[in-house]
Amino acid sequence: MSIIQRLDTITSWQPEHTPDNSETSLEQGHVIYCPNLHFSLSDDEQRIITPTVVAKNRKNASYNPNNDKLSGVCDNTELQHTLHTVMKRFARSAERFAHRLLPHYAEQLSLGRTSFRPVEIDGREAPSIRKDDKRLHVDAFPSTPMQDKRILRLFCNVNPEGKPRCWRTGEPFNQLAERFAKKLKAPFPGLRRVSQLLGITRRYQTLYDHYMLALHHTMKEDTAYQNSIAQEPLALAAGATWLCFTDSVSHAVDSGQYLFEQTFYLSYTNMQNPALSPQAILQTHFKDDLLTT
Repeated sequence: MSIIQRLDTITSWQPEHTPDNSETSLEQGHVIYCPNLHFSLSDDEQRIITPTVVAKNRKNASYNPNNDKLSGVCDNTELQHTLHTVMKRFARSAERFAHRLLPHYAEQLSLGRTSFRPVEIDGREAPSIRKDDKRLHVDAFPSTPMQDKRILRLFCNVNPEGKPRCWRTGEPFNQLAERFAKKLKAPFPGLRRVSQLLGITRRYQTLYDHYMLALHHTMKEDTAYQNSIAQEPLALAAGATWLCFTDSVSHAVDSGQYLFEQTFYLSYTNMQNPALSPQAILQTHFKDDLLTT
């Protein structure tokens, strides 16, 4: 069975009618795919459709909707202004849509950063294996520990030439944890607290965060696993929107250019079924409490 759950009838960022079970679908590891939910740009806004809109040596522009700050952009003032306007509108649209589609989460969802990804994935050399998103991985952030939070991401392909965003997805998270848990090494004593004190991490890295980051690295570094595990290719069409929990959906990106992305955070305790969270699943493989130590 495909990981994709299609919602063909959704065409508005404020839909009047949505399915009743979208939260359950996400928690079970599905990618909710809305092929007819487009994010439109005006003729004037089309100027941002260029890889040079981002700063040199950057692959993404980043917008923080919580303080209205834009970063990672080129020096062109006009482009900066236009991109700021568009990304602010996308963040608001994504938030409204998430609240409509996921009413059981609406009061608990917090808005993270927005990104615009105008650089072609295919042919781009990653600086290291750990930063190579062409390899299957689950999301975990070195400097931003999630603690009890899930990572929910909404994507919209705005490629003007009709090119899809090509993903691959791997095995379910419970199988992933079963496969790799014994290979994940415990942290060096005191290192996580020192990292917080020195500002290397924005907050305390729990054992859960440590093991999730170790899982991210171990998956990417295991070439035999990458080459042998069953994978589902996904061609995510230009104009389409999709969302999933990227901390539990094993995914890789092969190609694509011009993508908007909005990150949300949700405490795993606010899920319909917290037992399906990576926090709960990883906990079954370790004796120490992963969220309090």
